[in-house]
Amino acid sequence: MIQSRLSTADQLFADLAAIVGKENIHLEGATYDDCSHDATDIVHPPLAAIAVTSSEQIPLLLKAARKHRIPVIPRGAGTGYTGGAAAEFGGIVLALIGLNKILDIDTTNKTATVEPGVITQILADQAASVGLFYPPDPAS
Repeated sequence: MIQSRLSTADQLFADLAAIVGKENIHLEGATYDDCSHDATDIVHPPLAAIAVTSSEQIPLLLKAARKHRIPVIPRGAGTGYTGGAAAEFGGIVLALIGLNKILDIDTTNKTATVEPGVITQILADQAASVGLFYPPDPAS
């Protein structure tokens, strides 16, 4: 039984590494530690923190996680004040901080199109530069 779990974990990490590269799979260190808790400081260590570098990797990671029956917890750049950013039931945290571009600020419709890792203060500053206001945290 233990051997089959190890084989499954080895295959999971091999599948994930094929998608994002070994260097983006964090089993310890700062990225892993950041992904182990949210603003509550209640620690829920994930199996791994996976840092994506492109949006194209996300469906591939989700498919691999589903194949291995591993929960996926998405995490943007922030604190997680609104909940849901910690791996309470295990699984992998999908660290989206690398997807941090402001794609468009539409002054006519007063909307912004952003990637999930955008820091809200940076968005607020960019909105202000075109005469708009983005509300402060908590607005994760």
